[in-house]
Amino acid sequence: MSGMRLLVVQELCAWYGPAQVLHGLNFEVLEGEVVALVGPNGAGKSSTLKALMGLMPRRSGHLWFMGETLDQARPHAVAQRGIGYVPEDRRVFGDLTVLENVLVQTDWSLTNARAKRTEAMEMLEVVGLADRAGKPGAALSGGGIRRRRR
Repeated sequence: MSGMRLLVVQELCAWYGPAQVLHGLNFEVLEGEVVALVGPNGAGKSSTLKALMGLMPRRSGHLWFMGETLDQARPHAVAQRGIGYVPEDRRVFGDLTVLENVLVQTDWSLTNARAKRTEAMEMLEVVGLADRAGKPGAALSGGGIRRRRR
């Protein structure tokens, strides 16, 4: 394919605490490509996506999306550039604040960062969480998925 390089990942390494889970991952995604990340449980599929989003506690290597570096970008900034990640368990991002969790889902067609934050705070007010905007998402009660008994 001769499309533009949309996503470039070079030597991506990531850790959960002291355990290294990604070891020098390299790949690129070209415009018009459909890419699948496939592997058995524990192979690093979710860890790769979390590292791309900046959700891993530590990472190294280089990431570019549409020519802009994502090396030090926070999750909301990665989402702002156009990359999204929805956790498979549908829970909140525990390491992000409640406000940051909402900002990850915000309408990024808004060009003004202040407008985005205002919209996110208005959403939190509607659902009664404005007073918890600065608290970690993991601190919310009832945030987990309740499984139905069969």
